[in-house]
Amino acid sequence: MSINRNNLVFIISNARSGSTMLRQMLNTHKAIGIPEREYGSLLSVLKNVDAFGNLGNRKNFKRFYNTHENLTTLDLRKGGFENADISKLEESKWFESLDAYDFQSVYTGLLYHHAKVFGKSDADLKWLGDKSPQHINDIKLLIKHFPKAKYILLTRHPIDIALSQDKFTFRHYNFISKTQLNEAWKRFSKKDNQLLLKRVGVCIKNITKTRHVFQEKDIDYIEVNYEEVLGDSNSFFKKVSSFLNIDDNFDLSKLRIKESQSGTKKGANELLVNNVNKYKSLMSDQFVETIENVYGEELSKATDKKSTTINLKNLNLKYSYKHSLNYIINIFLSFAPVIGVFKTFKLLFHKYILKRM
Repeated sequence: MSINRNNLVFIISNARSGSTMLRQMLNTHKAIGIPEREYGSLLSVLKNVDAFGNLGNRKNFKRFYNTHENLTTLDLRKGGFENADISKLEESKWFESLDAYDFQSVYTGLLYHHAKVFGKSDADLKWLGDKSPQHINDIKLLIKHFPKAKYILLTRHPIDIALSQDKFTFRHYNFISKTQLNEAWKRFSKKDNQLLLKRVGVCIKNITKTRHVFQEKDIDYIEVNYEEVLGDSNSFFKKVSSFLNIDDNFDLSKLRIKESQSGTKKGANELLVNNVNKYKSLMSDQFVETIENVYGEELSKATDKKSTTINLKNLNLKYSYKHSLNYIINIFLSFAPVIGVFKTFKLLFHKYILKRM
């Protein structure tokens, strides 16, 4: 492995903040390799990695590998590679490629292998990366194991994040066509949604808490805003180039944005400029006003790049039975006229009953 184990960069954000787009933009530079999969299970690995002892011991490494073998597999088709299949890093190749066996070196070896699978050149590659929205849930654990890594904190308007997260929960029900889902969702987004209101608070809390940890631990990080990236990608590239000490030769002709992300079949090289303040056209003015009244000035703290504390003492962010019931009723009232009563009951069964069986 020919890359410094400290040359790691992590993208940190709430889910549905544009981190996938950010990863794809960074990957257009030949010196950056962020594998197009999310190692969401990394936090669970970090919680028990010490139990395996010295990973330089082959027996310990094999036990570690057998426990976390899912980390080593890539479904290349999800990265947009036509006619591709599955790539897997075998235990022997992983072990023998390493010159040090602390977990940071072991994980760097995994990222390096996967970056090479995605076509990154040994001669050009200087930075390896990782992005997973789950990392924001325990940022202290991540920086404990990767204290010398660099971090990019990505923010977005918290109402847009919460709205996108809510819609994302409906994505896997293939008995609903995309057209029907979008139509039903537009009806649904116009209704008051107390669960979404609470999601907004969680998003604000996650960002300000992460900022606080980064500053308290003196972590090397930059903060970028989703809306600003879409509005001026050149400024973003210059900022990242300076942060990583590389040239700013990003090649946007290599940008691949899927139809599911861009909302258009053209999609491939387009940034999602219509995603800025999308909530204003989707949600009712009355409910937007309710959210703004509940959070007040705290709403802007997720994107102001400076706030490290918030005051949400008067808001209970835990979900209640009453709010969940209201949410289910609104699903039925929004989806039944579009997809029919039977499919709506099927949706509710899959969403709230089957997952708990």
